[in-house]
Amino acid sequence: MDCYSPGQGLMPASFKILLLEILDADFGEAAIGRVAPVDSGLWWIILLRAYGKCSGDLSLQERVDVQTGMKMILRLCLADGFDMFPTLLVTDGSCMIDRRMGIHGHPLEIQALFYSALLCAREMLALEDGSSLAAIPRTHPGLITMEDLGLLCFGRFVVTVV
Repeated sequence: MDCYSPGQGLMPASFKILLLEILDADFGEAAIGRVAPVDSGLWWIILLRAYGKCSGDLSLQERVDVQTGMKMILRLCLADGFDMFPTLLVTDGSCMIDRRMGIHGHPLEIQALFYSALLCAREMLALEDGSSLAAIPRTHPGLITMEDLGLLCFGRFVVTVV
């Protein structure tokens, strides 16, 4: 990243092995457009929760350094102007792949990933009183009703109410 340092909470997309035990983090230098990845930190939060659920070992997600890491990622993602990052807002006629696709706006897969990471973080973080994360609703499949939208959700099925 030349003379710049990555923002707190930004995670590398990949690592290159320089020597036997020395890793060089890639914060987008090797990516098309040299844009830092936004999804790495979100996937880390989701996979951290998946590890805890599958193994039953919650000690990793309860560690102070891991809790701090989750908060740093969320602080970065919830900062003013984050929705204007090039990886979140695709300007008209451009896309983050090797050819023009006529895609623009905020990609749905990143929005879904962001929402999922928020729910996972809400479940894992030890919340202090007055934390902004306390406002994130806890949702469970089978208990969601969206009558205002004319939809009912039963487990994995979405039924349109006419």
